[in-house]
Amino acid sequence: MRRFLPPAMLALLAVAVASPVNAGYLIIRVILDGGVPGNPGGDTPTAPMGGTPGGRPILSGPPMGSGLGPPGGLPASGGTPGTPGSTPGAHGTTGTHDPTRSLFVVVPIEEDLSIESAFYPGNVNSNTNPKWVKLRYPHRGDRLITNLFTDKSSIQAYHDLIKTPAFNRTSALDIRDKHTKWLKTKADPRVLFDTLISALAVGMVDDAMTYADELLAFAKVNQGLPADVADFTRIYLGIQKGLKGSPQKASNAEDWRSRLNANSANVIGHYALISWDATDAEIRRRSLLLEENFKGFYLSHAVRGIALPLPEAPLVVVLAKQGKDVGWRDGMKLAHALDAPNWLPADGFYAAQHDLLVLSPERIDDLGLTWAAQTRQLYQEGVKRDDLLAGNGPKPLDATGEKGRKPEDVARLQTLALVERLVDDNAAVFAISREGTRQLLYATRQLPRHVVLPDWLAHGSVNYFARPKDPAFIAQPENKWLVTVATNTGYGTANFALQRYFRDLIDKKELHPNRASLLKNVITDAYFLGFRDPKDVHDPDPAKEDKSGISLNTGGKPPAGGGTNPPSGIPPVGGGSSPPPIGRPPMGEMPPMGGVTPAKSTEEDPLTILRSKQERLRIKAQATSWALYYYLAKEKPTELKQFVDELATLPRDLPISAEEVSATFYRAFKLDGTEAGLKKFADGWLDFVRTVAPVGHDIPLKEPAPPVAGTGTGGTGTGGNVVVPKGGN
Repeated sequence: MRRFLPPAMLALLAVAVASPVNAGYLIIRVILDGGVPGNPGGDTPTAPMGGTPGGRPILSGPPMGSGLGPPGGLPASGGTPGTPGSTPGAHGTTGTHDPTRSLFVVVPIEEDLSIESAFYPGNVNSNTNPKWVKLRYPHRGDRLITNLFTDKSSIQAYHDLIKTPAFNRTSALDIRDKHTKWLKTKADPRVLFDTLISALAVGMVDDAMTYADELLAFAKVNQGLPADVADFTRIYLGIQKGLKGSPQKASNAEDWRSRLNANSANVIGHYALISWDATDAEIRRRSLLLEENFKGFYLSHAVRGIALPLPEAPLVVVLAKQGKDVGWRDGMKLAHALDAPNWLPADGFYAAQHDLLVLSPERIDDLGLTWAAQTRQLYQEGVKRDDLLAGNGPKPLDATGEKGRKPEDVARLQTLALVERLVDDNAAVFAISREGTRQLLYATRQLPRHVVLPDWLAHGSVNYFARPKDPAFIAQPENKWLVTVATNTGYGTANFALQRYFRDLIDKKELHPNRASLLKNVITDAYFLGFRDPKDVHDPDPAKEDKSGISLNTGGKPPAGGGTNPPSGIPPVGGGSSPPPIGRPPMGEMPPMGGVTPAKSTEEDPLTILRSKQERLRIKAQATSWALYYYLAKEKPTELKQFVDELATLPRDLPISAEEVSATFYRAFKLDGTEAGLKKFADGWLDFVRTVAPVGHDIPLKEPAPPVAGTGTGGTGTGGNVVVPKGGN
């Protein structure tokens, strides 16, 4: 009996018990409202002129400094004001909630969620230890145990992918089953090679290493391998020992540790990690992620028949003491010292001149800062995240809340702790797979170190390998939104977020209709140059108006000289940009905007409109550069290498003009530079990218439900609503 549980919860749990086995992937969304709270404790930056740090406009929610909560500043029922999972204000009111102010995690499910178990280990008691919907999730060496909570208002569960690829199946299970079947026969090396590629595509790098070892052993005693399999085994034979070992030469990490006045420099595998007060567990976690990316990088090249040299000394990585040391916000210590870019697409950067990879210990984009400021409050009562993720928490429990914590309150804490852990890991994976890969591209001489590269090449090359931390948000007519998520990220497949944004740009006709002009805009960095003026935005593509009357670009107005190419009066390609004005932080990470601004122009000031345009142009710059590089790497790798090799012969450390980049590109790809020739090349590029199967999954966003008073949860559920009813999708 559960006579102490609210009737709505009983109904949801009844659905859970009657549901079939659920597997596939569960999507959890935590909805944040407003911006970063106003400097709580003096360590969080406030926003200028009503906007959030990094330039994201506040489209809804309470004023800066109020944190989260319903209108009027009253705490949400069952939630802590200012913490994730409290009911945000004004939910359910069209046009007041910014859908992009949400965090998403995708959790693989390989067990039956309909089987309830005691909330805490021990005997079931409907009042003090009730049965609950529980998730047990092996993740990066840990076994996470969480009693699930959703209220449909501030914490939502999406089961659209719960049957992907099928009940009780995930991509990892499918790949491992395929490998098991091969082990029984060991007949066709092509099957094992394809399994290896599939493992890389979903980020199963350790499994891919195992399959590579087995394929090499097979090749040593068998002849007549397919050509691509033979090429892989030959390349892997040359790097197998190096991938599993450590470089023999010493790095200059100790010198950098002294210069930066850091506390330690730990050499683990192929990296020397410099840090200040990072715990041993955090150092090991970062090192494992770096090694995973290192092996994934080399294996993904080897399966394409590309042999790369291994570094002779450990690569040097700096794990900053705090996030504000990394980006252009408050401290800017490392940003200034190491000539960091003025805007950072990831939570870290690579300084090519110094050959240093700098990582932030936390997210430094606006959404991450908001999340961090609010999650800190979760642990003010002495509750530890590790305890919550082990299925433990505050005791005693009491369904009435009179003699202990309500089970739903503890389940909410555990669910938020799970989201926090996965959000942290996804951010670290993204930074390492993007900026860490940049370090590897220079270390393997695939990019020239002392040449100022075109921005599209510098960003496209790393976006090719990047494993996105956040979904893509796509605006639809009538203020409807889609979110595009991926069940897995890995190596060798399309960047699911940029792939979706690129398709959105095509669907909304925001790319230049003249394909030759579009190609020229990309290779001359016209889109990157267009958002560097902090006072204006110059999109060289023709105008596109949305239904609210807000222009999504500048109507084809070139930066300053006419035509679609950058004029002579602006910085040359790859020349960087001037620092942002004092007192105003630069635009931060590429924001999750989907195109149409959800607020009307009459409700926004000119600065907000400008920032929205800058955000959209940043997306266009990143998506088009990724799309072009992806095509060249897949279809024209020889010509791409020739293009980069020719760039390497240009004068060191000097910006390259748009004309020189264009001429070099035309020579490498055997183009005559005519309109017809460029259009033919662009046709091949765009047609190829549009035929690549989507990696992500489009999920219609649910409008947050209004809070339900009297349940003590801020909503109507315990986690039972994460289970798909029989016959559901």
